[in-house]
Amino acid sequence: MSAKSLEKVSQESEPLGLTKDQELHPDHPEDYLREGERWATEEDMSTLRRVGDRIPAAAYLVVLTEFCERFTFYGITGPFQNYIQNGYKVPGSRPGAIDGGQHLATGLSNFFQFWCYLTPILGAVVADQYLGKFKTIILFSIIYIIGDLVLTLTALPSSIRHGGALPGLVIAMIVIGFGTGGIKSNVSPMVAEQYGRYRPFVRKLKNGTEVLVDRELTVQSIFNWFYWAINVGGLSAIATTEIEANVDFWPAYLMPTLMCVVCLVVFWLGKKKYVLVKPNGSIVLKTYRVVRAGIRNHRRAKADNALVMNEDGKPAGWIEYAKPSVAQDGAS
Repeated sequence: MSAKSLEKVSQESEPLGLTKDQELHPDHPEDYLREGERWATEEDMSTLRRVGDRIPAAAYLVVLTEFCERFTFYGITGPFQNYIQNGYKVPGSRPGAIDGGQHLATGLSNFFQFWCYLTPILGAVVADQYLGKFKTIILFSIIYIIGDLVLTLTALPSSIRHGGALPGLVIAMIVIGFGTGGIKSNVSPMVAEQYGRYRPFVRKLKNGTEVLVDRELTVQSIFNWFYWAINVGGLSAIATTEIEANVDFWPAYLMPTLMCVVCLVVFWLGKKKYVLVKPNGSIVLKTYRVVRAGIRNHRRAKADNALVMNEDGKPAGWIEYAKPSVAQDGAS
């Protein structure tokens, strides 16, 4: 990754504590040394104890954003089965709203899970091709909040009694699925990008011992926190199912909605600390263009009876026609 590909929202000297006479790596200008550090040699790599570096504050903010998003997601999905399956305020029955039975509840829940696994592809394309990760997460967080609000408002007693719960749930599932897809596809790569030191270096500790600061150990530590945030955020389903049983569904959905607002605020507040990578093209769109070119050029060559032969005398496969050299041979 070149230095030009990194867009700094603010000077790195504030979040990273750099000095004016920092030493940059001759081959990797995005790397630097603080006071008391030096670049690692081959001997250092094989003899010194490896440790992780300090985790940047920006990485913790992204981790906190992931916690809030997972808190919201598991908080709203926890009551879904009862919400769809059972009737509203039926004496002696479990909590419910739609009275759709087990088949509808299971079907809608499975659709929602499938949808949430599909939409990250769209979120990745938007970030890599157009907006970048920061703007994409902001945009899809707003979409997420809209979906949460639809779910909360249609879970009000008056809405349930007038038949608004089921259409509101379906709309909310679609909108929330878009939101979570745009967030999930970008937070994990973005959290790793917040640690901008790529080359190993040696740091002298206060007791005079030298240690090798390893990027892999640092990133591993960051992702340990990241997955702890996911697991702890998943505990929100315990709270929301208790609220649905003892109060009602709308406050059970309101709590995750408010947490999603917190998610957006927390992520926005860190905008001056993040390391942002500019969009450089989506691999999904690039793959699509290659496949399209291969199929189109192969059909054209076949129609003109101008198929290109391999060395073994067999016609080249359609994917070979995505190569400009093969396509030109077929056209000539």
